[in-house]
Amino acid sequence: NYQWYDHIGYHLASWGCIVMSHTNNTMPGIATASTTTLTNTEYLLANQATLLGGVLNGKIDRTRIAWVGHSRGAEGVAYAHTRVRTGNFVSPQFSLSDIKLVSSIAPTDFLGPNSSAAIGVPYSLWTGGADADVNGCADCDLCQTFQLHERATAERYSISLHGAGHGAFHNGATSTVAAGPCQLTRVETHSVMKAHLLPMVKLHLFGEEVARECLWRHWSGFRGFSLPTTSC
Repeated sequence: NYQWYDHIGYHLASWGCIVMSHTNNTMPGIATASTTTLTNTEYLLANQATLLGGVLNGKIDRTRIAWVGHSRGAEGVAYAHTRVRTGNFVSPQFSLSDIKLVSSIAPTDFLGPNSSAAIGVPYSLWTGGADADVNGCADCDLCQTFQLHERATAERYSISLHGAGHGAFHNGATSTVAAGPCQLTRVETHSVMKAHLLPMVKLHLFGEEVARECLWRHWSGFRGFSLPTTSC
């Protein structure tokens, strides 16, 4: 549901990003999810002169695009990048070089290595340690999140949120889809997400090198703002 990710959307918007959250068609699968990303990106760029009375006209930099997805939508953004890279999808509005960051939150891996791969673009993976759906474990071929990370060929990040469930990454009024001890609340999970996603966007879309400090320095010596500090 496109309304379930306002915690990151409004956060990025407050720091100067133009954010679009769109309905994601993940049925029947990853291909339709990728099409949703591609066509909504194209539509936004093509119609900025008239959307909301033209309030965004001339303010969108189409050369600095980031795609963020969750679950099947998380594999979908990786596959969307593959489709642009291989020429399967061609847009008059944007090109491969315009996509500066692909971020997958607890992604599935239905399509495998020849399709769902972020080649030549900065890539970030988010994995929930208490995820009771897409858990990253080796006994599930379709839910090994780390396979997408290993395929990425440019700068890449792997952020593991111990205690975060699959549903904790969004703010819908549903279960957090979590199992195990020391589970994070949605508020705690979202604090971690905002503390890492913003520096990632600032680095790769805005070129602010100082943002690397928030991503690379060790937790014991540098902790992001407003992060949970419980013993768990």
